[in-house]
Amino acid sequence: ASVAASNARLSPSGGSGADMVLIHFPGTIDSVQSPAKNKKLRQESWKALEKLKKDGKVRAIGVSNYVRRHLKELLASCVVKPDIVEMEIHPFMQQPELVAMCQDNGIQVVGFSPLAHGDLPVLKNKVLSDIAQSYDKTVPQVVLRWMAQEGIVPIVKSASAARLAQNREIDDFELSATDMKMIRTLDAGKRVGFDPGLIA
Repeated sequence: ASVAASNARLSPSGGSGADMVLIHFPGTIDSVQSPAKNKKLRQESWKALEKLKKDGKVRAIGVSNYVRRHLKELLASCVVKPDIVEMEIHPFMQQPELVAMCQDNGIQVVGFSPLAHGDLPVLKNKVLSDIAQSYDKTVPQVVLRWMAQEGIVPIVKSASAARLAQNREIDDFELSATDMKMIRTLDAGKRVGFDPGLIA
């Protein structure tokens, strides 16, 4: 069923397929969790993605919102490793162990919510503001440069085209080892979104 559904979405009129397909979440968010059901859904969904890649219908496959145990489970059973793991990454939620697991296995990390929001005021953080001022850059540029130097591809969004273009101007400077270390000290394990670690 998973393969048939994916095929229908990818090539409804004989198209050439997609660049990337991700499993968005490691299971249901029901208040009562079923570990066996979620594990089965993860395995079936991944097998479907492996077939899509094998059949040339998609160039890259991956997962999103997996925590270390979900990824460890996948790596132990998969035939084809994920090309991409997408996760929440910002200075207050750096997930270093999960990032290291991905990089050790040749998996590209993609980070969403790089500037956080709400109760996590990345833009007003003094450490980041001081670093940005020392390079004559903005806080978003410093955060995105930090991610780039950590080998993480950020997902950048903005309602302003000018701001989006400015945020992408990060190739003309490099953060020092001291500044990288300072940013790492901001990690507090605080999420903007739902905690996928609650998924059995």
